[in-house]
Amino acid sequence: MLAAIDIHKAVFQTAVLNRTDGEIAEDRFQASREALRAWIEKWDGTLEVVAIEATTGWRWVARELQEHGIEVRLTDPGQASALQGKRKRPKNDRLDARWLVMLLARELLPGAWLAPEDIQRLRDKTRLRKALTDDHTRWAQRLHSLLVHEGWPCSRGSLLTASGRRWVAALRLHPGARAQINAMLTVMAALAHELDTIDCELRRLAKRDERLRALQQIYGIGPILACTILAELGDATRFRRPPGHPRRWPRPGRPRLRREDPPRPSGQARRALPALGARGSRAARVSP
Repeated sequence: MLAAIDIHKAVFQTAVLNRTDGEIAEDRFQASREALRAWIEKWDGTLEVVAIEATTGWRWVARELQEHGIEVRLTDPGQASALQGKRKRPKNDRLDARWLVMLLARELLPGAWLAPEDIQRLRDKTRLRKALTDDHTRWAQRLHSLLVHEGWPCSRGSLLTASGRRWVAALRLHPGARAQINAMLTVMAALAHELDTIDCELRRLAKRDERLRALQQIYGIGPILACTILAELGDATRFRRPPGHPRRWPRPGRPRLRREDPPRPSGQARRALPALGARGSRAARVSP
């Protein structure tokens, strides 16, 4: 049996295709774990593959299905909808579920990567860190604007540091402005504390994870950036190599010149190129 679930916040619409006779059975039930488990038990282990859209709320549905030994196919909702072309009838949940199961049966379902649970949790943490960092920067910008209005201009970047916040706390300001600044400093301190906590967790993970240690061997990639790259890309082997793409990149260094390319100018000639003008620069590039 093949099935598809159209996920919504309040209700789920399902369509189950019997590959023997081609009949489609439809169900509609409440969006809860109990109702989903009852629907799974109704089919008594005959469900083989279930397609769901990568929309809000798909993660717990996928976990419940996988716990019952059902293969989950995650699909991109935009691409799946685009395959229908121009609609002649209005869109509804029943038609969406039937369309997904038909695409699954014909092996035309546009797949989306179903990340393992550890990658999903790491992605949640790195994206939370990004959101907290943006909030911290926005509050620093508000604080900088208020200080400029009060006649205390300063570097905006200094307000992101602990020493800069101590400097702001020591300023002699109007009581109304001081109350606003104290509120801003309190929010920024709370955000900075949460960011430090997340950074410590990511750095500890980067020390013991083999994948993250391998990423940190690349110049310019630290533990936080390595966690972000792994969270967003996941398993790099899932990307297909295009035809003609080299299996190995050449070692870094001087680029190899083709035999028909003109010789490269020497270091002394390159230093003199800006002073030669257009004609002299062209001549220097092609001169042996």
